[in-house]
Parts: sequence; C-alpha cells; structure tokens
Amino acid sequence: MPRKRPTAAQQAPPPADFDLDLLALRVQPMSVDQLQLDPKNARKHNTRNIHAIADSLRQFGQRKPLVVRSSTMVVEAGNGTLMAARMLGAKRVAAILCDDDEASAIAYAIADNRTGELAQWDWPQLSDHLRELAEQEVDLGELGWRNYEIEPLLSATWTPPVPAPKPDVEHPWPALPRVGSWLRYDGKAHMVRAIVDLELDEPWLVLAVWNKRQKRWDYRCKHWSWYAEREDEGRDTSEWSAKDEPEGPWNKAKR
Repeated sequence: MPRKRPTAAQQAPPPADFDLDLLALRVQPMSVDQLQLDPKNARKHNTRNIHAIADSLRQFGQRKPLVVRSSTMVVEAGNGTLMAARMLGAKRVAAILCDDDEASAIAYAIADNRTGELAQWDWPQLSDHLRELAEQEVDLGELGWRNYEIEPLLSATWTPPVPAPKPDVEHPWPALPRVGSWLRYDGKAHMVRAIVDLELDEPWLVLAVWNKRQKRWDYRCKHWSWYAEREDEGRDTSEWSAKDEPEGPWNKAKR
C-alpha cells in the first residue's frame, strides 16, 4: 500500500539554520507606467476579479507589494493588483524587485497562484465573520462576495452554501453535461473528459475527439458558453445516445 504524504503539520520542521532572505524584501514605490503585465501569465483575471481587487484597494489601500522581475520590469506576482490600480487611476504602487531568470520567474508565478488555491475556507467561521460585519453595517459586497453567495452564509443555522442562480445572467446556459457523456457539434462527437473551474461564471469543458487516421485523441478546451451558444444558432447540441457513439477503442463492439 502506498504511503500517505504527511500533512504540513506532520512534516519535519526546517533546519535550525534556515532563514528567509529578508534583505531582498525592499519595498519601493514604482510608477505604474514602468511596470509590464505578464503576457504569459497563466492566471487570468476576469472583470469580477479586477473589480473586487479595486474595491479592496479603495477601502484598505495596497497592503501587499507586487513582485517584479528587475531585468524586464514584468510583474511576476500581482498582475491583478496592477490592473486594478490602473483602473482606479493610481500613479504608483509598492513593489519588490527580484533578479529571477526566465525559468524562476515562471515557476514563482505559478507557485504563488497555486499555493493560494490550495487553501480552503472554514465555512462556519467565515459565516460568523460575515454576520459580525453585517451587524456593523459593513458593505459585504466590497469584500468580493455577491448577494446570492452571501445569503446562505448569513443563514441562522449554517449549512454548506448552495448559491442560488444569478438573476442577472444574460445567457442562462443549459445544465452542464456529465463527465464521460457525448456532445456533438458540426457532425463530430466530443467526449467530455473533464470540467474545470466550476466556481467561475463560465466553466471550461475539456473535450476529446477521436482521430481515426492517427488513432489517437485530439483534445480541446472550450468554455461551456461557447458550446451552449451553438444551441441558439439552431445546431444540435443534445447528448449522444449509445447507438450514436463513434467508432473507437472505447467501444469494443465496434473495433
């Protein structure tokens, strides 16, 4: 049986001589015109995200510096903050310069985003905090939450929140398909291999199409809205039935 990976609390403490390079943390004000957004940033910021960051900057100011690669002035961490600051008309932001090479810059940007993703909400504790702030007449909408997300959290008896459908959605997309189901578009069968970013307004479908000539899967990623919009154009987007499944290695009877 494979050994389980120890949790952070179970892992051995770092060596006694381990120390952070605090001398590198020299925060300095920098003109927003000097800084460049990362054109290869794998972390995308939608409109809601930028407005939420802008609300935070407006209410609390900038409390975390940007991390900038000194040789190119490209932002490694804090692209969303720079975008929000520019939207607010800010002239300067606080930043830290680092001497990363290309590989280190990319690796740090990925690690910075991913480590934040791996944290989880303590929903009951969050609910208590939001109730306390609501009683003090704090605008919870400026904390990055929408009303349909906040209401379940403020319920008297807390239960895991199930956000209600947004009333202001312009395109009420059809319900998401199941992983493993078949969709068709332009006469080709698309197997839904995965659905990612379920918390976003537009989740991604990872679709697979069987390439008969090369005997392999071809993969593509599409927003569910991209697929659902085809229904508005009168194209058939219904799920494939068993008899419609195309020939391939998943179907032994048709080999």
